[in-house]
Amino acid sequence: MSTVAAPGLGKPNGLFVLADGTRLACAGNSIRVLAPSGLLYFLTAAGSNASSGNQDGPGADSGFGGPFDITVDPAGNVVVVDYGNHALRLVSKAGAVSTLEGGGGAGFADMQGAAARFDEPFSVVVTANADYVITDFGNHAVRVVTPGGAVRTLDGNGERGFVDGQGAAARFNYPTGLAVDVDESILVTDSGNHAVRRVTMVGAVSTVAGNGQKGQMTTGRARPRASIAPAPWWWTRRARS
Repeated sequence: MSTVAAPGLGKPNGLFVLADGTRLACAGNSIRVLAPSGLLYFLTAAGSNASSGNQDGPGADSGFGGPFDITVDPAGNVVVVDYGNHALRLVSKAGAVSTLEGGGGAGFADMQGAAARFDEPFSVVVTANADYVITDFGNHAVRVVTPGGAVRTLDGNGERGFVDGQGAAARFNYPTGLAVDVDESILVTDSGNHAVRRVTMVGAVSTVAGNGQKGQMTTGRARPRASIAPAPWWWTRRARS
Protein backbone atom coordinates (compact mmCIF):
# COMPACT_ATOMS: atom_id res chain seq x y z
CA MET A 1 0.00 0.00 0.00
CA SER A 2 1.38 3.38 -0.99
CA THR A 3 1.29 6.34 1.36
CA VAL A 4 1.88 8.96 -1.31
CA ALA A 5 0.29 12.21 -0.20
CA ALA A 6 -2.94 12.91 -2.10
CA PRO A 7 -4.43 16.28 -1.12
CA GLY A 8 -8.04 16.83 -2.10
CA LEU A 9 -10.70 14.32 -3.04
CA GLY A 10 -11.76 15.48 -6.49
CA LYS A 11 -15.34 14.26 -6.90
CA PRO A 12 -15.79 11.50 -4.30
CA ASN A 13 -18.45 8.86 -4.93
CA GLY A 14 -18.51 5.57 -3.02
CA LEU A 15 -17.37 5.37 0.60
CA PHE A 16 -16.62 2.47 2.93
CA VAL A 17 -15.58 2.66 6.60
CA LEU A 18 -13.41 -0.07 8.11
CA ALA A 19 -13.75 -1.25 11.70
CA ASP A 20 -10.74 0.82 12.77
CA GLY A 21 -12.26 4.01 11.37
CA THR A 22 -10.26 4.10 8.15
CA ARG A 23 -12.34 5.46 5.26
CA LEU A 24 -11.97 4.25 1.67
CA ALA A 25 -13.34 6.45 -1.10
CA CYS A 26 -13.72 6.42 -4.86
CA ALA A 27 -12.53 9.86 -5.93
CA GLY A 28 -12.01 10.95 -9.50
CA ASN A 29 -10.36 7.97 -11.19
CA SER A 30 -8.55 6.82 -8.07
CA ILE A 31 -9.09 5.06 -4.75
CA ARG A 32 -8.22 7.18 -1.72
CA VAL A 33 -7.76 6.37 1.95
CA LEU A 34 -8.45 8.71 4.86
CA ALA A 35 -6.73 7.28 7.91
CA PRO A 36 -8.04 7.85 11.46
CA SER A 37 -5.02 10.15 11.94
CA GLY A 38 -6.39 12.42 9.21
CA LEU A 39 -3.74 11.50 6.63
CA LEU A 40 -5.18 11.31 3.10
CA TYR A 41 -3.36 9.13 0.58
CA PHE A 42 -3.81 6.85 -2.42
CA LEU A 43 -4.67 3.22 -1.63
CA THR A 44 -2.46 2.49 -4.60
CA ALA A 45 -1.03 5.00 -7.03
CA ALA A 46 -3.80 3.89 -9.38
CA GLY A 47 -5.39 6.59 -11.43
CA SER A 48 -5.71 10.31 -10.86
CA ASN A 49 -8.47 12.88 -11.03
CA ALA A 50 -7.26 13.94 -14.47
CA SER A 51 -6.78 10.60 -16.20
CA SER A 52 -8.56 7.31 -16.69
CA GLY A 53 -7.56 3.83 -17.76
CA ASN A 54 -8.43 0.17 -17.65
CA GLN A 55 -5.11 -1.38 -16.72
CA ASP A 56 -4.59 -4.08 -14.12
CA GLY A 57 -1.36 -4.19 -12.18
CA PRO A 58 0.43 -2.87 -9.13
CA GLY A 59 0.50 0.76 -8.12
CA ALA A 60 1.05 3.24 -10.90
CA ASP A 61 0.65 0.53 -13.55
CA SER A 62 -3.09 0.31 -12.90
CA GLY A 63 -5.99 2.59 -13.77
CA PHE A 64 -9.72 3.12 -13.34
CA GLY A 65 -12.30 4.65 -15.64
CA GLY A 66 -14.80 6.00 -13.17
CA PRO A 67 -14.96 4.05 -9.89
CA PHE A 68 -18.37 4.63 -8.34
CA ASP A 69 -18.72 2.42 -5.27
CA ILE A 70 -16.47 0.48 -2.94
CA THR A 71 -16.68 -2.22 -0.28
CA VAL A 72 -14.44 -4.80 1.38
CA ASP A 73 -14.98 -8.55 1.16
CA PRO A 74 -14.34 -11.11 3.94
CA ALA A 75 -10.85 -11.80 2.54
CA GLY A 76 -9.93 -8.14 2.94
CA ASN A 77 -9.96 -7.33 -0.77
CA VAL A 78 -11.24 -3.90 -1.73
CA VAL A 79 -14.05 -4.38 -4.27
CA VAL A 80 -14.73 -1.51 -6.68
CA VAL A 81 -17.43 -1.05 -9.31
CA ASP A 82 -15.70 0.67 -12.21
CA TYR A 83 -18.63 2.44 -13.84
CA GLY A 84 -16.79 3.79 -16.85
CA ASN A 85 -15.10 0.48 -17.66
CA HIS A 86 -18.25 -1.60 -17.07
CA ALA A 87 -16.26 -3.77 -14.70
CA LEU A 88 -15.86 -5.12 -11.19
CA ARG A 89 -12.30 -4.58 -9.94
CA LEU A 90 -10.37 -5.83 -6.92
CA VAL A 91 -7.56 -4.15 -5.03
CA SER A 92 -5.55 -6.61 -2.93
CA LYS A 93 -4.02 -5.90 0.46
CA ALA A 94 -0.73 -5.46 -1.36
CA GLY A 95 -2.23 -2.77 -3.58
CA ALA A 96 -2.48 -4.74 -6.83
CA VAL A 97 -5.50 -4.02 -9.03
CA SER A 98 -7.18 -6.79 -11.02
CA THR A 99 -10.37 -7.05 -13.05
CA LEU A 100 -12.67 -9.70 -11.62
CA GLU A 101 -15.57 -9.37 -14.06
CA GLY A 102 -16.30 -7.44 -17.24
CA GLY A 103 -14.11 -4.69 -18.62
CA GLY A 104 -14.66 -5.50 -22.28
CA GLY A 105 -17.24 -2.82 -22.96
CA ALA A 106 -20.92 -2.34 -22.18
CA GLY A 107 -23.28 -5.27 -22.59
CA PHE A 108 -25.52 -7.71 -20.76
CA ALA A 109 -24.07 -11.21 -20.39
CA ASP A 110 -24.06 -13.71 -17.54
CA MET A 111 -20.64 -15.25 -17.96
CA GLN A 112 -17.41 -15.34 -15.98
CA GLY A 113 -14.40 -13.07 -15.95
CA ALA A 114 -13.75 -10.97 -19.04
CA ALA A 115 -16.68 -12.58 -20.88
CA ALA A 116 -19.21 -11.07 -18.43
CA ARG A 117 -20.85 -7.81 -19.44
CA PHE A 118 -22.34 -4.93 -17.49
CA ASP A 119 -23.66 -1.53 -18.54
CA GLU A 120 -22.47 1.08 -16.06
CA PRO A 121 -22.42 -0.89 -12.82
CA PHE A 122 -23.22 1.48 -10.00
CA SER A 123 -23.06 0.00 -6.48
CA VAL A 124 -21.81 -3.14 -4.77
CA VAL A 125 -22.40 -4.88 -1.43
CA VAL A 126 -21.12 -8.17 -0.06
CA THR A 127 -23.55 -10.67 1.49
CA ALA A 128 -22.94 -13.01 4.42
CA ASN A 129 -22.30 -15.76 1.87
CA ALA A 130 -19.58 -13.66 0.20
CA ASP A 131 -21.63 -12.99 -2.93
CA TYR A 132 -21.12 -9.59 -4.53
CA VAL A 133 -24.45 -7.92 -5.39
CA ILE A 134 -24.29 -5.16 -8.02
CA THR A 135 -26.77 -2.67 -9.40
CA ASP A 136 -26.38 -2.70 -13.18
CA PHE A 137 -27.59 0.81 -13.89
CA GLY A 138 -27.78 0.74 -17.67
CA ASN A 139 -29.29 -2.76 -17.79
CA HIS A 140 -31.98 -1.98 -15.19
CA ALA A 141 -30.97 -5.11 -13.31
CA VAL A 142 -29.52 -6.51 -10.11
CA ARG A 143 -26.58 -8.85 -10.73
CA VAL A 144 -24.71 -11.27 -8.49
CA VAL A 145 -21.12 -12.47 -8.61
CA THR A 146 -20.69 -15.76 -6.76
CA PRO A 147 -17.58 -16.62 -4.71
CA GLY A 148 -16.58 -18.83 -7.64
CA GLY A 149 -16.62 -15.84 -9.98
CA ALA A 150 -19.76 -16.59 -11.99
CA VAL A 151 -22.03 -13.66 -12.88
CA ARG A 152 -25.78 -14.19 -12.82
CA THR A 153 -28.72 -11.84 -13.13
CA LEU A 154 -30.78 -11.92 -9.97
CA ASP A 155 -33.59 -9.64 -11.19
CA GLY A 156 -34.44 -7.68 -14.32
CA ASN A 157 -33.84 -8.44 -17.99
CA GLY A 158 -32.46 -5.24 -19.46
CA GLU A 159 -35.82 -3.49 -19.91
CA ARG A 160 -36.98 -0.47 -17.92
CA GLY A 161 -40.13 -0.72 -15.85
CA PHE A 162 -41.68 -0.77 -12.39
CA VAL A 163 -42.80 -4.31 -11.69
CA ASP A 164 -42.53 -6.43 -8.56
CA GLY A 165 -42.01 -10.09 -9.26
CA GLN A 166 -39.46 -12.83 -9.58
CA GLY A 167 -36.23 -12.85 -11.55
CA ALA A 168 -36.51 -11.73 -15.16
CA ALA A 169 -40.17 -10.74 -14.67
CA ALA A 170 -39.21 -7.92 -12.28
CA ARG A 171 -38.42 -4.46 -13.61
CA PHE A 172 -36.26 -1.56 -12.42
CA ASN A 173 -35.58 1.87 -13.84
CA TYR A 174 -31.91 2.80 -13.37
CA PRO A 175 -31.18 1.12 -10.01
CA THR A 176 -28.43 2.83 -8.05
CA GLY A 177 -27.68 2.34 -4.33
CA LEU A 178 -27.59 -0.90 -2.34
CA ALA A 179 -27.69 -1.93 1.32
CA VAL A 180 -27.94 -5.27 3.09
CA ASP A 181 -30.91 -5.30 5.48
CA VAL A 182 -30.95 -7.05 8.87
CA ASP A 183 -32.72 -10.07 7.34
CA GLU A 184 -29.99 -10.34 4.66
CA SER A 185 -32.32 -9.13 1.91
CA ILE A 186 -30.99 -6.38 -0.36
CA LEU A 187 -32.47 -2.89 -0.45
CA VAL A 188 -32.17 -1.12 -3.81
CA THR A 189 -32.75 2.55 -4.58
CA ASP A 190 -34.62 2.51 -7.87
CA SER A 191 -33.81 6.03 -8.99
CA GLY A 192 -35.91 6.24 -12.14
CA ASN A 193 -38.95 4.91 -10.29
CA HIS A 194 -38.36 7.12 -7.22
CA ALA A 195 -38.67 4.02 -5.06
CA VAL A 196 -36.92 1.72 -2.62
CA ARG A 197 -37.15 -1.94 -3.61
CA ARG A 198 -36.36 -5.13 -1.70
CA VAL A 199 -34.64 -8.08 -3.38
CA THR A 200 -34.15 -11.47 -1.79
CA MET A 201 -31.28 -13.72 -2.78
CA VAL A 202 -33.77 -16.06 -4.46
CA GLY A 203 -34.84 -13.19 -6.73
CA ALA A 204 -38.15 -12.01 -5.25
CA VAL A 205 -38.63 -8.24 -5.73
CA SER A 206 -41.05 -6.09 -3.72
CA THR A 207 -41.48 -2.34 -3.28
CA VAL A 208 -40.74 -0.96 0.18
CA ALA A 209 -41.54 2.71 -0.49
CA GLY A 210 -42.53 4.86 -3.45
CA ASN A 211 -45.05 4.47 -6.24
CA GLY A 212 -43.14 5.64 -9.29
CA GLN A 213 -43.89 9.32 -8.75
CA LYS A 214 -41.34 11.83 -7.52
CA GLY A 215 -42.08 13.89 -4.44
CA GLN A 216 -41.29 14.29 -0.76
CA MET A 217 -44.36 12.90 1.01
CA THR A 218 -43.63 10.66 3.99
CA THR A 219 -46.03 8.17 5.47
CA GLY A 220 -45.57 5.30 7.85
CA ARG A 221 -48.22 2.94 6.49
CA ALA A 222 -49.96 4.06 3.31
CA ARG A 223 -47.19 2.99 0.96
CA PRO A 224 -49.27 3.51 -2.21
CA ARG A 225 -49.35 7.24 -1.37
CA ALA A 226 -45.65 7.51 -0.59
CA SER A 227 -43.32 9.16 -3.06
CA ILE A 228 -39.58 9.63 -3.24
CA ALA A 229 -37.70 12.83 -3.99
CA PRO A 230 -36.24 13.39 -7.47
CA ALA A 231 -32.93 11.79 -8.42
CA PRO A 232 -29.78 13.82 -7.62
CA TRP A 233 -27.73 15.73 -10.18
CA TRP A 234 -25.33 12.89 -10.94
CA TRP A 235 -28.21 10.67 -12.04
CA THR A 236 -29.85 13.26 -14.25
CA ARG A 237 -26.64 13.70 -16.24
CA ARG A 238 -26.90 10.00 -17.21
CA ALA A 239 -30.66 9.76 -17.62
CA ARG A 240 -31.84 8.47 -20.94
CA SER A 241 -35.03 8.81 -22.89
